[in-house]
Amino acid sequence: MASTLTLEQVKALLCCSTNLNPDPLGMNMGSVPTHSGPYALNPRGTPREVRAIVYDGIPMVVKFGLEVYTREAEAMAYVASRTSIPIPRIYGTFTEAVRNGTVTYIIQEHVPGTRLEHAFESLSSSERDAIARQLQDVFTQLCGLTDGRTQLEPFGGGSWARTFWFKGFQTDYPMGAADAHTTQSLLTYFIGISSRSIQGCDWTRDEFLSFFDLSRAPIFSHGDFTPWNVMVHNGRISGVIDWAEAGWYPYFWDSFVLERAASTFRRIPGVREMLRAALLEYFPEGDKFGIHWNVQSDFYW
Repeated sequence: MASTLTLEQVKALLCCSTNLNPDPLGMNMGSVPTHSGPYALNPRGTPREVRAIVYDGIPMVVKFGLEVYTREAEAMAYVASRTSIPIPRIYGTFTEAVRNGTVTYIIQEHVPGTRLEHAFESLSSSERDAIARQLQDVFTQLCGLTDGRTQLEPFGGGSWARTFWFKGFQTDYPMGAADAHTTQSLLTYFIGISSRSIQGCDWTRDEFLSFFDLSRAPIFSHGDFTPWNVMVHNGRISGVIDWAEAGWYPYFWDSFVLERAASTFRRIPGVREMLRAALLEYFPEGDKFGIHWNVQSDFYW
């Protein structure tokens, strides 16, 4: 059974596994990347790998690396125990010390289907409508996981500086202990980053802040709920994957992330409308925040 799987068995299976790492953003609208062949574990550790294995007849996914952490599995268990959102079952986690740090292995269910980004063009109109409703249901359920939170915080606690969305700014715009733990402080932090002139934007700081409900409570968010983190099978969502960025975010965060992702699929008719339908209520604020994001020139103008 899967519960008897050991780290040594996982490492042995990885040597003949299939690579499931997605292509870089903007390059992932072709065929689904599945590269098989011999694989050797790096004794110094690798930042992040996602590979498919089969153990005891059970298809599994192993996510591992120096930049994989057990808190991701803990976030998945947290959401699975409180919602009906389809989330891969966790079969086990392991950690291993290597020369450059600690490698974490998360072994999880291999849910059926393909990433939503690869399924777009084959979906019927009714299937797109159904998936939009499912996306909205996912957001609604996640928003209900407030736990009385009053501050923004990544799952597991600590600074936002360690997360995917924020760590890239740390060299030029280091984040202090108090930064981004309220909606106002998060917005102020990004106003500072984008203080250079932005085409078509002459808002003052106070004018920009006035677009948002600064008193609104944080919501629990997947953190990176995009078409490449949603699996689709038979015209329905079969699983939501990659919970590494989960946490309590501003109420407009999911619309910002989804709009940013939707903009990469302009050439596929109807996709942006389908994704917008899932979070129409929050898009105005999501768009406004996007203007103060460092990639706004790529996705908004």
